[in-house]
Amino acid sequence: VARKMAKAARKAVENNFSINRMMEKMQRFFIEAVETSLKNQIHVIMAGPSLEVKGGISGFAKYYLKDDFPGSFKIIYHPTTVDGNKIKKLFFYIKSVFIFILRLITDRKIKIVHICSSSEGSFYRKAVILFISKAFGKKAVFHIHGSRFYNKAHALRRFCMKKALDISDSVLVLSKEWVMALKRM
Repeated sequence: VARKMAKAARKAVENNFSINRMMEKMQRFFIEAVETSLKNQIHVIMAGPSLEVKGGISGFAKYYLKDDFPGSFKIIYHPTTVDGNKIKKLFFYIKSVFIFILRLITDRKIKIVHICSSSEGSFYRKAVILFISKAFGKKAVFHIHGSRFYNKAHALRRFCMKKALDISDSVLVLSKEWVMALKRM
């Protein structure tokens, strides 16, 4: 009886604590961790010009999108403008806004919107994206790549700019001078 018990105990130890068994448990753990991470993955929309547009923001976006983010983040690029005449750009933007709204309605994992803006018209187009994001309760990072927009603006435009910056959860700029200029707003 003692030998049978000892043999059963040895077999139980070998089954539960062997290298193969431990490797199987570790593999299961990692598979479950990845599956959980994918289930809880946070989607981030990055809004900016089409990646085919030549310019600083699209260059930044291409570089940014090449980066490997932790598995808990998925970056979704959302173009808001293309190269072309004003009519082509207008229709593309209108379509872009509708697609953006549909994404926010259908993708519950979207938590953050990273908005890349330049000067003048770009700022106002992206401000619309910002206001829509906030209306849907999303966190918004307003990333300003241009600095010429504020000094030329009349009072109503300055008010809109200030409001856009105030409702942003985070504002990124490219220099200390721009930080100081925005603080003076």
